[in-house]
Parts: sequence; C-alpha cells; structure tokens
Amino acid sequence: METAQIVIGLTIILFTYLDFFHTTLSGNGFGIFSRIINQILNRVIIQNRSRVIFKFSGLSHLLVTTFLWMLLLFIGSYTVFNAAEEMVVNATTGLPATHSERFYFTGYVLSTLGIGDFVPGN
Repeated sequence: METAQIVIGLTIILFTYLDFFHTTLSGNGFGIFSRIINQILNRVIIQNRSRVIFKFSGLSHLLVTTFLWMLLLFIGSYTVFNAAEEMVVNATTGLPATHSERFYFTGYVLSTLGIGDFVPGN
C-alpha cells in the first residue's frame, strides 16, 4: 500500500508539472488539466454575458489555473507524506506525525522551507 500511495502521489506531482510546463512554455495552448478547468470557466463566463465578468475573465483564468496547480501539488505531496507513519516525524520527540501535522508539514514545505518542527523521516 505504501508503494502504491507514493507512486500515485508522485504521478499527480509529475502530471501537474507537465501541465504547468506545457501551458506556460509551449506554443500549443493548455495542458490537459488547464484545458479542462479553463473550458469550464469559459462556459460560466459566456453563459453569464456580463461585461464586468468579461472584463476580469483573463485574471480569473490566471488565478483559477494557478490555484489548480497549487492544489494538485498539495494533494500529490500530501499523498506521498501520508504513505507511511514514519514519512514525517516530530523533530524534537522523533514520534511520527499525525494526519493534521502532515497536512501542516505539506503546506509548510510547499510555501517555505519550514521552521524545523517536523522533518522528513526515513
């Protein structure tokens, strides 16, 4: 189960990076995740037919796509860190982290380098 969970998490992270680089660096348009979410957003914007929404459609596409990438990276990383109890440990006690502490650790790792209260285990 541990190996499968690690593979699933790393696959999510890999596809997120591929989507990011395909969307931002290629001239061929969106990656698969970005295309789906932006098609849905287009339908919502076009159905509304409001000038105010059209005015901010570019910004909304950018923010929603960025949020999707961050969410997928978080889900993939959390899946990897949650694969086994010893994946994340308390730095002072050496005890395995709880699920909420792993959630906190994942957010901290993705946003900063952390403060050292939890560390990756063996």
